[in-house]
Amino acid sequence: MERRILSAEKLGNKENEAKKKVLKCEKRYRELFDKMLNGFALCKLLTNKRGNPIDYTFLKVNRAFEKINSMKKKDVINKKVTEVFGFKDVPDLEKYAQVALQGKEKVFKTYIPRYNKYFKVSSYSPRKGYFVTIFEDITKHKKAGEKIRELNEELNLLLEQRTKELIKEQNYTNYLLEFSPDFQITLDSEGEILGVNQACEEIIGKKREKLIGSFIYEFIPEEVIKKVRDKILKEKKVKNIEITVIVPGRKPLVFDFSGAVFANIQGKDGIYLSGRDITERRKLEQNLKELNENLEKKVIERTKKLRETQIQLIQSEKLSVIGQLTAGVAHEIRNPLTTMSLAIQYLGKKCYDDFQKDKLELVQKNIDRINKIIQGLLTFSRPYSFNFTHENVNEIVERLKLILKNLHPRNIKDIKIIKKYDLKLPKAWVDSHHLEQVFLNLALNAIEAMKYSGELYISTNYDPKQEKIKIRFKDTGCGIAEENLKKIFHPFFTTRKDGVGLGLSICKMIINEHKGNISAESRLGEGTTFTIILPLDRRRGRQINDRG
Repeated sequence: MERRILSAEKLGNKENEAKKKVLKCEKRYRELFDKMLNGFALCKLLTNKRGNPIDYTFLKVNRAFEKINSMKKKDVINKKVTEVFGFKDVPDLEKYAQVALQGKEKVFKTYIPRYNKYFKVSSYSPRKGYFVTIFEDITKHKKAGEKIRELNEELNLLLEQRTKELIKEQNYTNYLLEFSPDFQITLDSEGEILGVNQACEEIIGKKREKLIGSFIYEFIPEEVIKKVRDKILKEKKVKNIEITVIVPGRKPLVFDFSGAVFANIQGKDGIYLSGRDITERRKLEQNLKELNENLEKKVIERTKKLRETQIQLIQSEKLSVIGQLTAGVAHEIRNPLTTMSLAIQYLGKKCYDDFQKDKLELVQKNIDRINKIIQGLLTFSRPYSFNFTHENVNEIVERLKLILKNLHPRNIKDIKIIKKYDLKLPKAWVDSHHLEQVFLNLALNAIEAMKYSGELYISTNYDPKQEKIKIRFKDTGCGIAEENLKKIFHPFFTTRKDGVGLGLSICKMIINEHKGNISAESRLGEGTTFTIILPLDRRRGRQINDRG
């Protein structure tokens, strides 16, 4: 009996523990049920006599259901869905009927217009005629998805529009590059040609099919391209690089190149070069530079000639004054000198004393010297009359030998005259009488400088480019000191004791009238060279009756 009582107590205790566990589980279930984020509802399907679904009733709902639908349990439990929400047509009734009657589980999305919300629904049947619906408010996700879809559609439209614009721009760019008159070429980093334009084909003279794949070193030196490549790769973009392009069979062309780096299809660095032909511009610049240099030279020459002309005009004015003064002075001096000379001659005949005769001869020599100076002044200052004709200069020079023999029959026997004539010498427009006077003066000066012993070289030649005749008198005499060389053509400058200093001045004046030039080169102890340059003046039948 006691054993039975003990067994009954044990059973009671176990039942109590089991009840506690059940209550505890139920409590946990309710907590989970109430704390679910998704809405939960246990429903009973309602059908008509034919077994067709017409409505359903809420049996249980959780707090999430209340929150989502903004309702209390008391307003929902044991009430029809049509009563709770006021539906005329119950949403998704056929789907819930399939779950409740056929036991099929369903997951679907639905839209409730009344709340303007979207829900994701999971439904299953715990037993026939009943179904559970668990639903999640996916309105935000749905709207976000729709927004994303709208944005994607807008983005696709923008991409399509931009793609069309880029294609249009690319076509336009390709057109500009293709038909640009400039040299357009693309290379890889090793110098292999990747692409060219029409101008490049025409300049090089090859079709692009043959150019693409070949190397640019055929037209531009490798060291030049490497230098340009390194510069472009370093600076990414360069301009104004002058490169000479060598095309077989043509003259080298000078191009002004600009370059930039680009990434090719393989993602490797490529080089784009654009060049403009500046060959003609460089030629024009060079021609302009040469013209400027020539112009500058001509300006200098012209300035020099103007200065010389100015000096000649001043000298001419001085000589004109000297001429007038000399003519008057010579007339006043010559008459007394003539009287004095006659008196000296008379006294010389009557005098028999040798000492007195020597003195009278000395006076006569000085009178003759004064007369010589006066004659030189008159010759230098009076206007010359020139009679120009076409003459052979060689023939005028040839007459000197006979004249020198008559003037100095004894003194020139030790003088060797060496002549070298240009036999193709054209006739010049000269006054032969005055030119002969110049030649004679130069020859006599040379003879006196050589002390009547030495060699005199006389030469003539013609410069066809300048159309000028050159005559040279070169002696082996004592020479002229450097400080005196610049003064020898000045009037009254002489280094001889008995000289007047007008001979070379008269020579220069005569040569100037021939539009020529006379110059001298000399070194002490080595002799002197006089050079005369005469132009081939084409004047005909014209006489110059004054000195200009």
